[in-house]
Amino acid sequence: MASIPFHNLTGEECFYLAELAKDANRYEDSITFLEHFVTSCAIQGKDVWADEAKLMADVYSTVHNSLLEFRKVILATEMQAEEDGEDNDHVLAARRYRKKIEREITILCERFQRADETLTQNRDLPLDLLPLRPCRPSQPASRLPR
Repeated sequence: MASIPFHNLTGEECFYLAELAKDANRYEDSITFLEHFVTSCAIQGKDVWADEAKLMADVYSTVHNSLLEFRKVILATEMQAEEDGEDNDHVLAARRYRKKIEREITILCERFQRADETLTQNRDLPLDLLPLRPCRPSQPASRLPR
């Protein structure tokens, strides 16, 4: 992702860019924009709209499921290589790659937990129980998908 000066972006702009990144299947970028959006909401003491919470859940879920699928494929390949008595270097390479994916899963979960904690820092409710506003009244034309 190109370096973007987030301090010059509003929360609204970060959310828009998160949506745009998701639409372009750039989920890591979307997560980064959402993290800045969440921070902006927390600083301003704003509640999160239901569609904003849904985007967060969708993006994190998509990346998490993708990483779990990668891990599953790599683990199966690793186990098959061991059963077939393949070159130990191949098994070790697959194992290192699986551990890398597992670290990415852990980091992703930590990022989501930090976002959740940021949104709920002054509340006793988890993200899924926050009093979310049901939907945006009417989105300006600039926010509508083209």
